[in-house]
Amino acid sequence: MQLVHLSIAKLLFLAGVGMVIAANSVAFVILGEVNARRQPEQQHSILSFNWRFFQIWSEHERLFPKSRRRLHCILCFLAGLVCCLSAACFAIFSG
Repeated sequence: MQLVHLSIAKLLFLAGVGMVIAANSVAFVILGEVNARRQPEQQHSILSFNWRFFQIWSEHERLFPKSRRRLHCILCFLAGLVCCLSAACFAIFSG
């Protein structure tokens, strides 16, 4: 029975990692949309994405006010976080 609980925890964790990867993919699509509207010399690089995340996010909000990509990014990240945390709790408290 404990093997089944660990398998469920592993599946939850993998689902969470998949959701976080999906959120990261959406975030890089947002970066591409923002860079498409900027001059080539003013574009953000992929390497600067981490420390300019909120600047890129607010610029995307200004350029695309009706875009739902930001919502999709947040929801995917939160769902992934919940899956990973529930997998950890399930693995700890099920045995």
